[in-house]
Order: sequence, then C-alpha cells, then structure tokens
Amino acid sequence: MSLKKVEQIRADKPFKLADIFIYAGILTIVAVLLTVIFATRNGGDLNGVRILARNRVVFEYDFVSDRYTLYDYSSNGSGVENVEITEGDLLTIKIFIDSGFNVVQIDKSGRTAKVTEADCRTHDCVNTPPIKDNNGIIYCSPHRVQVVPFGFEEDDGTVII
Repeated sequence: MSLKKVEQIRADKPFKLADIFIYAGILTIVAVLLTVIFATRNGGDLNGVRILARNRVVFEYDFVSDRYTLYDYSSNGSGVENVEITEGDLLTIKIFIDSGFNVVQIDKSGRTAKVTEADCRTHDCVNTPPIKDNNGIIYCSPHRVQVVPFGFEEDDGTVII
C-alpha cells in the first residue's frame, strides 16, 4: 500500500452515510423483533395447569375453583399405569408411566407448578424452573410427560417475518 493511499484513508470519515443507514436499519429490525417477542407473550396469572402423558390429558388443576380433575388414564393410550394424589397446601401428583414415574407439585397459594422428582436419567424436567405464568412449560422427554398452563398454545413451528 502506498503512502498516498494511507494518507487518503486517514483523511476519510470513520462512517460514511451508507454505513449509518445500514446500522440504523439493523437496529430497527432488532428493535421490532424484540418488541414483537415481548409484546405477544401471555404473561398473565396462572389459572391452572394440565398434565399430559404422551399427548393425552391425565390431570388438570384449576387455581380459580381450587379443584382438580383426574382423567381416565387406563384407556386413553397415555401409558399411565397409576396416579397417586396427595392433598394439602402442596398438591402432589405422582404419575407412574410404563417406563418410570414423575412427581409434580402444585403450590396452591403460590400458584406454581414444578416437577420435583423423576426416575429418568436426564432429570431435565426436575431442573426446569417452576411454571409461574402462562409462558412456562415443563417437559420430560424420556417419559413424554408435559406440565402446561391452561393458556398454553402449542407452537406449530412457523416463523412469520
């Protein structure tokens, strides 16, 4: 590179007008995407939770009415062999699947739900934070057990830009 070219580069402005337009466009796109992501979240109060085994509803608890519903798990193809429910301030549901078990605790006063125990090898569901609003979901992939809020709508995988 010649000395004349080096001097010419030093004399140029650090940002040209086209550079500023490109950076402003990128920042605008990022701001719009963040707004869409956080504005469309359903962060309302948790009204209830639903426990599914192999995509079949096994148990529901409604915080508003303080009632639970245990569905017929023997004939719905969920693979559930037994469900044990212990009532108190914490509602404990132990679901026995043909391949193991999961324990879900529902805190009635705190309006949260959490998987506290599982006999699968990964324990991802146990380490998942509790569901506190309509945004959370807990999934145990080895047992195919899900804990979802009432307002949960499964994503179909499409991305809209």
